[in-house]
Amino acid sequence: MNKILKSVHTKLMTAKTSDEWGLSNRDNEDLKYFTSHKYRLAYLFRICRKHFKPGKSFLDIGSSYGLASLGARLIGYESVHYDGNKSGEEFIIPFPAGKFDLIFVSETMEQTNLDPARFLTEVARVLKSGGLLIVTTPNLLRLNNASKLMLGHSLFRKEGSKFRDTKPYREFSAGEVAYLVKSSGLAVKKVQYRNFDYHDLSFSLRLLNKIGGVVFPHRKGNLVITARKKN
Repeated sequence: MNKILKSVHTKLMTAKTSDEWGLSNRDNEDLKYFTSHKYRLAYLFRICRKHFKPGKSFLDIGSSYGLASLGARLIGYESVHYDGNKSGEEFIIPFPAGKFDLIFVSETMEQTNLDPARFLTEVARVLKSGGLLIVTTPNLLRLNNASKLMLGHSLFRKEGSKFRDTKPYREFSAGEVAYLVKSSGLAVKKVQYRNFDYHDLSFSLRLLNKIGGVVFPHRKGNLVITARKKN
């Protein structure tokens, strides 16, 4: 566990009432989220450190618990998080154009029913010229998805659950995300494939992603797309 991740964990464990980050540890929901997403958070904090300079501003979009923005603040960023309206037709970020140096859209795009092109165009609007956007999202083409299809199972429905579900969910391939990012006016700098080993994944699925990812790197569990706003 890296230093910033440890600091976030300590703040989470000692939170007794809701504060500006929404931390309360109520019913251990915040802690459960941290436990499940700690590998992803550690990876994002390394990105924050790599690009940090005094006075840099940071926005985390779609962060229900504010943990990424809390970590960025501990590094030294002027940091805020915005959950926003992820279910309506319009998505407006309540900040002026060109406000932020670094923006995370991490494990968010797949959980909205917004037009993804409009969503990313609005994200690009509040990014500074030369600023960096990091998008992470589950990889539609990951190996455990392929194994589900081969076995005749649904990709997005747990066995025994109903097909009808009001929660929006839609996964993307790397090519789709890159296309959407470019359509927003940003330049794609890097496309990476990572395994974030979420806590709720079964051991067999984590093992499949890890071993298979060595042979087929583009089949790992998660996508990380880095894009920059042109000067």
